Amino acid sequence: VEARQFVLAGGGIENARILLASEAGRPGGPANPFDQLGRYFMEHVHVDSGFFVPAPGARVEDLLALYRRHMAGEHKQIRTLRLTGEAQQREGLLNTVTEFLPRRKLFTSAGVRSFAELAWGIDARSAPEHVVRHFLNIAAQPHRVAAAAWLKKRHVHEEQPSGATLVMTAEQAPNPASRITLGRRVDRFGVPVARLEWRLTPLDEHSIRRTQDILDAQFQAAGLGQIELKWGETHPDPRIHGCWHHIGTTRMSSDPRTGVVDGDCFLHGLSNLSFAGSSV
Repeated sequence: VEARQFVLAGGGIENARILLASEAGRPGGPANPFDQLGRYFMEHVHVDSGFFVPAPGARVEDLLALYRRHMAGEHKQIRTLRLTGEAQQREGLLNTVTEFLPRRKLFTSAGVRSFAELAWGIDARSAPEHVVRHFLNIAAQPHRVAAAAWLKKRHVHEEQPSGATLVMTAEQAPNPASRITLGRRVDRFGVPVARLEWRLTPLDEHSIRRTQDILDAQFQAAGLGQIELKWGETHPDPRIHGCWHHIGTTRMSSDPRTGVVDGDCFLHGLSNLSFAGSSV
């Protein structure tokens, strides 16, 4: 294809992959002289981070009615809770929002959580970490696993909830070690597939845990209840997964040593190639 101007608009993964697959995009090539292309991959970190237990006498349906999933016409609304901007700045935290899913406490037991992790892994063809630990948890609580499976099969697992699962969705800090490279396999056009190394920073994890602690303290101070299980305190912890929000792999910077595109989204060093979309 020949043209005067080119715009790559393939998304947070494909933009980097397309250029990496070209000679110009190889490390040290004219489009990637400082090996910045594909770095700083970020996602929305998504994790079932804890379990909220209401104070004695309080009903979780009343406390969290605002945060239930709602239908507004044909559109689903997911209402979330977050810290104020002032609190985030004071604590040095990344933005994190929390959704509350009413559940029975049975589903927070170690055996049930481990069974869910293994089932998720089979469905996604992705083995979770600590497989042996998960099997030991299931073997120690077979009656709870069986009861939870029966409730789930009958679609009554959300009836008469005793609390709510905290589902946290968090930002990530830019991290050069979190990146897209080229894999060994090729697609049907002979182009190498993308290989993803998705890495979290200590700040990413700290933001989630500290947000949980602040929410817990506020719930208790208001007499509403407390968070009994928290991510980072259970063994093993629930897996982290993404939300299909891929960004950051053609980072904008005024200096080609720390980024890929300039302030006008043009590739450093090439005046006829620009990028659009979430990779910037």
